[in-house]
Amino acid sequence: MSLVYPIFFIVLFLISYQDFKSREVSLTLYLLSIIIAGFIGFSNNEKIFFLKLMVVNFSIIGFTSILLVLYLFIRNGLKISFFNFVGKGDLLFFVTIALSFSPFNFIIFQICSFLLILFINFILNQIKGFYISVPLAGYQALFLVIAIITEPLLKSYSRFDEPFFLGLLN
Repeated sequence: MSLVYPIFFIVLFLISYQDFKSREVSLTLYLLSIIIAGFIGFSNNEKIFFLKLMVVNFSIIGFTSILLVLYLFIRNGLKISFFNFVGKGDLLFFVTIALSFSPFNFIIFQICSFLLILFINFILNQIKGFYISVPLAGYQALFLVIAIITEPLLKSYSRFDEPFFLGLLN
């Protein structure tokens, strides 16, 4: 088990590097990150419980994706594709994140990472003076590494443990 995390970190750093460099990440890296995150989550939780967590997290991804599509449709009509705003790789990386957190922590991670990315990109756009596309999966891969590394340092924090929300699932 101790070898799984370093491999996961390497995969996450490679996703981040490729996304920052070319805004294009190898499908193999996304699939590896999904497999490793699933393995870690599955091995650290009761099997049925982990599956319940994933159903909730995937439902959250689906719900937010539907809301984004509706917003884009209302705002722009059929002129703009959903994938002009969110890359297919970003959606694949959402699966990795969903496999890495309990539902509440998943939502918190998503919101915090989106806010940090908006802030960082705002600063970079001000410095460069022009619009820079957002390497969403790249940023989130780095934030995921930070979340995993800080977990053992924070005694009251666990990526898969949340008393209130987990009580609703049992």
